[in-house]
Amino acid sequence: MASIRLVLWRAYDPNLDFTQKSSFNPLAGEGASFGSGRWHTKAPGKRIVYASEHPALAYLEMIARAEGVLERLAFVRFEIVAPEVHRPPEKVLRQITNRRVTRSFGDGWYANHPAPVLEVPSVILPFGRNYLIRAADPNARINLLERFELTVDERIRKALER
Repeated sequence: MASIRLVLWRAYDPNLDFTQKSSFNPLAGEGASFGSGRWHTKAPGKRIVYASEHPALAYLEMIARAEGVLERLAFVRFEIVAPEVHRPPEKVLRQITNRRVTRSFGDGWYANHPAPVLEVPSVILPFGRNYLIRAADPNARINLLERFELTVDERIRKALER
């Protein structure tokens, strides 16, 4: 079976205490053990990396869940090589705004499905694609390609302040 190679983007707030530590790895997926997301329920030791197909979608996803107005965002561009990508069935996608349904499906994928990558539509921009990656899965090879910071455009900051 041929491997699938995806180049993905992840954005995060570089001003948080834990992201400023030299040991912080934005591709470790540690946040999944501290907080639930749309596609998972938090659990000790759970490691999921949420990423997007395009930097603009990663930017939008980060701003949508930010608490307060962000001054900067940090980005990583990385590649993932995996044997398979899993997608939710239509009956789950029809209920994408129901977190009980999406979390149940995502938790099942995390625990039981052999594919280390889950492809899901963005709720914010449904024709955009987000990806969840089981960070500790030995079948998924993650390679960091680029890391940079970006000042959040003043027009976006002003719109968020309204």
